[in-house]
Amino acid sequence: MKKDKNIKFYYSSNQGMFDIMFKKIFITLICFSFLFLATACQAEKESTMPDKPLKIALNMTAKELYDTNPEYKAFQEADAQPMGVTFQGYDFPRYKEPTVIIKYPNGELSIDGVMSVLAYDDDKQANYKLSKINLGFLFNHKVSGISDENAYKK
Repeated sequence: MKKDKNIKFYYSSNQGMFDIMFKKIFITLICFSFLFLATACQAEKESTMPDKPLKIALNMTAKELYDTNPEYKAFQEADAQPMGVTFQGYDFPRYKEPTVIIKYPNGELSIDGVMSVLAYDDDKQANYKLSKINLGFLFNHKVSGISDENAYKK
């Protein structure tokens, strides 16, 4: 009879450990579920694209660039690099690319479908004029009516 009690005790103690382990796993899964749910509910709000074109002039500082285009604040981007260099500019969502107007001494150039603007800014110099301004844009000759060959002729 004593042997039966030992088997029963062994079985009940293992059953209790299983119940405790199951509860811990279940509680952990519930916590992770709430964590993922909370993260999923924090979606970024969608920024509306301004109707006004983005304006860039030669010999601008980063502050002047951003002050000239305050309605594009949601799209501003700065990428700090080693050695005191920061790439300043804008990054736009796909299918919402604005028009950019580049002003220079003899006139201005308008470019549609700009996806990004990136300019070299030297943090070590006060009022550094942005240099090496890069525009990333999509060129669709079907929309503009200009082929690559005609673009070189014009």
